[in-house]
Amino acid sequence: MHRLLLIILLCSCSATAVAQDTQTTDVDTLYQELFGEEERAALSSSTFTDDITLAARILDACRALEEQQALRIHMCERAFTLAQRRDEGLTVAVAAMQLLSQVSLDHAASARSRILDVYMQAFRRSRGRAKQEHANKLIRYATQYGDLHFARGEHQVAVSMYQRGAGVARSIRSDKRKSLVRRTDIATNMLTSQTRIQRLAAQLATAENPRLINTQLATACLVDAADFDAAAWYAQSADDAELARMVHLVNQRPRDLEPTDLLSAGTWLMTMANRAADYPKSLLLRRAVQMFTAYLQNDQQDEVQRLLADTRRATCRKMIKQLDVPRIRRQLTH
Repeated sequence: MHRLLLIILLCSCSATAVAQDTQTTDVDTLYQELFGEEERAALSSSTFTDDITLAARILDACRALEEQQALRIHMCERAFTLAQRRDEGLTVAVAAMQLLSQVSLDHAASARSRILDVYMQAFRRSRGRAKQEHANKLIRYATQYGDLHFARGEHQVAVSMYQRGAGVARSIRSDKRKSLVRRTDIATNMLTSQTRIQRLAAQLATAENPRLINTQLATACLVDAADFDAAAWYAQSADDAELARMVHLVNQRPRDLEPTDLLSAGTWLMTMANRAADYPKSLLLRRAVQMFTAYLQNDQQDEVQRLLADTRRATCRKMIKQLDVPRIRRQLTH
């Protein structure tokens, strides 16, 4: 406890000095002053309990810090090293990497990958019920973390995490394998689309006809990635006036559009969806459903047009169901 109080005292009484310390002094020197003696004692102890207890205390101290990022990163790393060597420290090791992913976004992907690593190690060296539990947790984290990175456009990281989860799911014959394989395929396709869009964007600076490239980019962002904001950005400078007009419409909130525009936008989205791969196709169709639903909420529309909108909305919903695209979660649920 005295180490925790020391850290709090350093932060509250000498914020500037500590900030300079952690910038100009090797953070390990400061760490050794705070925890070095206890760490050496724990490592020389015959029981692993001492290692876990110290690792947990280091994390408590890390949480008490609000700044000094370099020191906090170092503390998470040392806590992980202490705790991850045996299954008894698994919970603390995972907590260390979860905290690291919060402390530094630059370390988030590697921290989450290491969480999968420790569960993989625990899975491989365990038997019976424990083996099943480790496998289930690895599968859950691989899905959650893959989804998080997918939602952020980090498709390569997502593919790696989905594949690791799918491998374990296959080995225990889990029904989660199908979903993870589907996610892997979707993330792989999105990675290919992302690369293609980046190559197109790189041509803008030297293109003889940048308006043509902008048209291609607007179409690609919409059809290949269902990125409405990016499509609207490129469409502003496109050489296709009708494309620019429609991209602008579908990027608006349905409640802000006129009834005729809602019907046109929904129908156009259905047409564009026919050119898309499964994941962007599902997003385009969902946006079309929103447009048709907003149109139908106005009771003043022509009866034939209402029937048309209702029919097309039903068609979109049926197509979405047939696509069977898994829900990609944008937030973690620990």
